[in-house]
Amino acid sequence: MAPILNFALALAMPILSLAAALPTGAELENRATTLGGTPDIVGGTTAALGEFPYIVSLSYSGSHFCGGVLLNAYTVLTAAHCSVSYSASSVKVRAGTLTWASGGTQVGVSKVVVHPSYSSSTTNNDIALWHLSTALPASSTIGYAKLPAQGSDPVVGSTTTVAGW
Repeated sequence: MAPILNFALALAMPILSLAAALPTGAELENRATTLGGTPDIVGGTTAALGEFPYIVSLSYSGSHFCGGVLLNAYTVLTAAHCSVSYSASSVKVRAGTLTWASGGTQVGVSKVVVHPSYSSSTTNNDIALWHLSTALPASSTIGYAKLPAQGSDPVVGSTTTVAGW
């Protein structure tokens, strides 16, 4: 298996395990409205610009529909369920901003690769790679995800951070 795919799969497993346990977008929207907030991470706070430089927004016709993780200048890791309804030429990736619709850098996508065993009827293999048509070079607000050191799993009961849209 190619090194980038190995890295992507290693990074994706904990992310997708967490995502499978999360409520649906509609449930989050309802909760956020009930709490008087917006449909972001419930109970979350706004990050500082550059605090999570690897988080990107995926959009279609100018509307955000999913998030992703920037692995390198040309590769985004996201969920397969965010990737099967759109052609590569119809979607954009925005990085380096806290706003879905403006700021930062927006680039096109040249290729979408969905896990070959993905099925919308399960959450198994819900992973995809997006290859960007233009590089997103690292900067103070754009960066690439890094795996933690082996054996550095959080201690049970410790506080962890979740970042996303």
